[in-house]
Amino acid sequence: MPGHRLAAHPPAGDDAPPRAADLLDIVSLLYEGVTSAAGWRHALARLAHETGSAQAHLLVWDHDGNRFRISEGFCEDADAHARFMGEYNAEFQTIDPSKLVADRVALGTVYQDHRNLGAFVIDKSPFYGDFFHRYGLHANMASRLARRGDIEYVLSFQRERLHGNYRPRDEAVLLELMPHLVRAAQLRLAFSQLEDQVQLSAAVLDRLSFPVLVVAPSGEPVLSNAEGRAWAEAPDGVLRRSAASPERLQLLKAIRTACGLLGRRRSVGVSLRRRTGTGTGTTTDHALAIPLQDRIATSDKALALLVVQGAPWRMPDLASLLRDLFGLSPAESRLARLLFEDLSVQEAADRVGVSVATARTQLKAIFAKTQVGRQSELIRLLSRFAVVDAPGERDR
Repeated sequence: MPGHRLAAHPPAGDDAPPRAADLLDIVSLLYEGVTSAAGWRHALARLAHETGSAQAHLLVWDHDGNRFRISEGFCEDADAHARFMGEYNAEFQTIDPSKLVADRVALGTVYQDHRNLGAFVIDKSPFYGDFFHRYGLHANMASRLARRGDIEYVLSFQRERLHGNYRPRDEAVLLELMPHLVRAAQLRLAFSQLEDQVQLSAAVLDRLSFPVLVVAPSGEPVLSNAEGRAWAEAPDGVLRRSAASPERLQLLKAIRTACGLLGRRRSVGVSLRRRTGTGTGTTTDHALAIPLQDRIATSDKALALLVVQGAPWRMPDLASLLRDLFGLSPAESRLARLLFEDLSVQEAADRVGVSVATARTQLKAIFAKTQVGRQSELIRLLSRFAVVDAPGERDR
């Protein structure tokens, strides 16, 4: 359909190598695009220009379901491009013939459909006949750039039919930029997954009805739920008081102890007075600083989990915490609690009247939901939450 044709940059001549300054600009935009979607799209636009492409895309390849999805892209005809991406993601990615050979194309090399598929496959493929050609496109060039787990980033370019196949000069542009393309894609993929983890962690924390914060040794919150943010930002909050405030110093000492900066890493509870909402009286909060054994990969700082109990918050019991945080069933929560009380799987099964096989099945489900691999790791995890039953006692 002529109305669906996508605007393209005319390809440069075979004997016209890219200017070094242009390639340097693209490299700069690639690294800017690690944390900036606008920078990445600008880099795609420049790459499309250098390769004479109508459009350029970053594809996300989910190996678990063998599914391609256009994550972001560039094309001068925004309306036609939006339709192209929508149709591809919803329908035509399932019959994309590049999937037939994608695993045989090494990371950091270049795929060209006319070379890797051949004219016969292209001519017979409904992907080209019913979709690609309808948008006035003819050739596809791509590179596998970075993979983490089941997720992989693929850079993909499409050229208009009137310009024919991609040429050696176009492939040479990608190969010259390949070290930077690969590194920038690796960083962007890692950053994207880190953002997803932070958003997921925040969503899980927000399910809790009491203040929970991940804090640095300085007391600065790194991550918190809604109640935690309100507690930390309260006008009379301990973390907002002067540096010489005794209660602020007491809390920071507890946090630094949990971070391992004052000797052995251990949980420390402190009692903190604050004004009530009316401002006419005071109430006492109990804050527990718990060591976080794992550190954020992008930071060399130790971190502590800060859990606050007091009016108007009421700390749920361990079973409720396991349900809200990890989605454990009542039977799974009961088994986890018995194991935490130092019973064996056999003893726990006898206590609740189920077979050992059933208890082991429940234990596997607990491992999967809490993301631990061994019973000892589960006990360590539960110990972090069990100490909140008696805030302040462990520091005496």
